Amino acid sequence: MHDQKTVPKTTVGVFFDHLVSSGLLSENVIARYRKVAYNRQLVQQMIADGVLTAFQARHLVSGRCRDRAFFIDEKYKIVDSIGRGGTARVLLCEHLKLERFVAIKLLDRSFEKRPGAVERFMREARTAAKFDHPHVG
Repeated sequence: MHDQKTVPKTTVGVFFDHLVSSGLLSENVIARYRKVAYNRQLVQQMIADGVLTAFQARHLVSGRCRDRAFFIDEKYKIVDSIGRGGTARVLLCEHLKLERFVAIKLLDRSFEKRPGAVERFMREARTAAKFDHPHVG
């Protein structure tokens, strides 16, 4: 399944610069794709091949990524966005050492300075951590 939002908005050089600096793929993998003309099909082929997710491709194509922006503490690789609420967003991540998928909820920076926001966020996290069910976490 291809994401129609993944439409190239950048040049081939810029796309590959973003891809290299993202740390998502090894240079060997990137080299295989450098030989292909940069267009919608290239990006969609990378998604179909499983080397990028549609989420990652959209961010790379749009230029909305910084070096290593797809990683959290070098421990988790961001795979997709699951959702967003009033104060936080939830990301689907791959735990790199355990090779399993986890959901990570991140408090928006704008709420970090609000009185009580971090404590409420932590209280919610502690409550969620108490769940012990095969279909939860």
